[in-house]
Amino acid sequence: MTTTIRARGPRELLAYVPFRLGYRPDDSAVLISLRAPRGRVGLVARADLADLADLEHGPQVARTLVSHLCADGARRAVLVVYTDADLRTGGASAARERAAVEHCRDAAEDFLGDLEVWVVGAQGYSSLDCLDEACCPAAGRPLTDLESTQVGAHMVLAGAAVAPSRAHSLAIAVLEPALRRRAVRASARWRAEREKALAGGGDATARWRAAGLDAWQVAVATVDRRERGGEVALPPALLGRLEAALESIPVRDAV
Repeated sequence: MTTTIRARGPRELLAYVPFRLGYRPDDSAVLISLRAPRGRVGLVARADLADLADLEHGPQVARTLVSHLCADGARRAVLVVYTDADLRTGGASAARERAAVEHCRDAAEDFLGDLEVWVVGAQGYSSLDCLDEACCPAAGRPLTDLESTQVGAHMVLAGAAVAPSRAHSLAIAVLEPALRRRAVRASARWRAEREKALAGGGDATARWRAAGLDAWQVAVATVDRRERGGEVALPPALLGRLEAALESIPVRDAV
């Protein structure tokens, strides 16, 4: 199923970001590509605030992100800053966050125009440039607004889930010892096959790499069936095969 998301207001857009990333961002800046002509959401790119704010490397990080958005077909973009710092007041407490925003705005100005910037914290969300207390109170609009959106309902019905943090989203469940041993044995077999293929020349190596890519495609198809409701697990032998295959740079590039 292909999901088409269009920007129909900031609430919908902000509600969509965690679903797109798979987790709730923290201490992050997220650039969102809006494609012409109707504001269709394209690339969603996240970076650590510390990297974007760095005085030496931050401007280049911002330019790289903007270049990816432009390559994605963006005609304008929205920047969402996830922090508890108050960017609308002066002082050193939010200097890093303001530096990250300025680097992004400078990088985007000639290509995407002025960035619309939103700030999402633990207590609320608000537009960085809105000074209307009725629209954007000092504490921000309540985060509960983002929990009752059309986009959120659509993503939940589609089976999407949001992990509480990036670390949770990347956590890998540990297999039972017997299954781990089977995966290790499979990985060792595929490494031995790789050595034979390398000794056998280009054609043998190409076949080994193609088999590794086939294993990846089988794994993806298996997980896709599980996300559509089937109770399907990745076999330990396949996991071991993937471990060996993904040690090959050409296989990783193909993936």
